[in-house]
Amino acid sequence: MKNVLMQVCRATHRYNERQIAAKLGMTPEEYIDLETGTTVMTPRQAEQLSDVYNIEREYFLESSQQLDLLLARANVILHHQAEIERLKKFVVVTKTLLHDSNAGNEITVNENAGYGQETAHQ
Repeated sequence: MKNVLMQVCRATHRYNERQIAAKLGMTPEEYIDLETGTTVMTPRQAEQLSDVYNIEREYFLESSQQLDLLLARANVILHHQAEIERLKKFVVVTKTLLHDSNAGNEITVNENAGYGQETAHQ
């Protein structure tokens, strides 16, 4: 993902990443990290972008914060998806173990018995 505001401003003014990085006093790699949201924009960097593009600095700060939020949400979603897959595998293994441990045992449930008081017969 990219900071769309920074990307559009750079393209509209026909700057490449190296040129705008030089205007901001940073390396091209640092600028790329800023535009891709790898690093969060500082108020000073927003002010510099404001001076270059003649756009209020708050717009740059807000777009950086929004990108940071989107990236954080994407990471949370990936983490949850991985956890869901782990739990699915756990359920499959647990079902298999339960099935194997109950093979040959007939389980009857006494509806009048308390929790955990079912009886098993062979």
